[in-house]
Amino acid sequence: MKTPAPFRLLNAIQNLSIEVVAASVCSLAFAVEILDAEVQGWWYIAFPFAVWVLYTTDHLIDARVLNKIALNPRHRFHQLHFSKLVASVCLVGIGVLVMVFSQASFPLMLAGIGLFLLSLVHMLMVNFTSRGRSQWVQKELMVALIYTGGSWMGPLVWTNDVPSVAVITVMVSFLLTVWGEGMLIAAFELQMDAADGQASIATRLGMSKLRPWLLVYFFAQLLLLVLFLLVVAEISVPAVLILGLMNGILLGLLIFPKPFVRNGMYHLIGELIFFLPALLLLF
Repeated sequence: MKTPAPFRLLNAIQNLSIEVVAASVCSLAFAVEILDAEVQGWWYIAFPFAVWVLYTTDHLIDARVLNKIALNPRHRFHQLHFSKLVASVCLVGIGVLVMVFSQASFPLMLAGIGLFLLSLVHMLMVNFTSRGRSQWVQKELMVALIYTGGSWMGPLVWTNDVPSVAVITVMVSFLLTVWGEGMLIAAFELQMDAADGQASIATRLGMSKLRPWLLVYFFAQLLLLVLFLLVVAEISVPAVLILGLMNGILLGLLIFPKPFVRNGMYHLIGELIFFLPALLLLF
């Protein structure tokens, strides 16, 4: 039976990480609002395209190191369209480099190079070392650090100010939210990752240990956010409420997984929660 057109479009969006790119713009807008930064327009183009290059490169490496057809639909898509995607990554990557080297200040360029090197080390560690593939328990934390660093890097450079305790608190909460989402997705994809030989915190710990940890993790996050509202002066109440909503949705996915695992919607919902930070623009 032929897949309906809307579902084919949705699959294409997910396979190409377009929802991740769109979410990165929302995360960037969130950081800009929190820091009250004046970010140059070109960064709203360069940053999401850089995110796409990194995510697609990571998926291409995953697809290449497998010596069989991947069970993960996204990795299988990258196997089937490997050459075209490599060419696209090269072209888009060159475009990003041209924008960065022609527009970025030295501090932003330096921060970007540092983040790129961290991303490169992460991908090499995970995919090309036996220790990384078998023991890289903190893979999801590294991804969270890179994603959060990229989202906040530009606004931090353009503010030229030392972040306040309130800003740092929101940044840390955002980082923990990204990490939690990564661990939750890894839990849902445990069987596929194990079959494909992919390393994740789920393949290392197993669901019997990971699920209780995630329950404690998300409840602790929500309690921390309430504590931040009570203790941290000048913290952005809308930002904390948005982060609370994001963690609440992730907790809901963990407690009631069946409807979302059955049709594969868990991954899309996990990415769509990172559209919520854009709500801060309304306040």
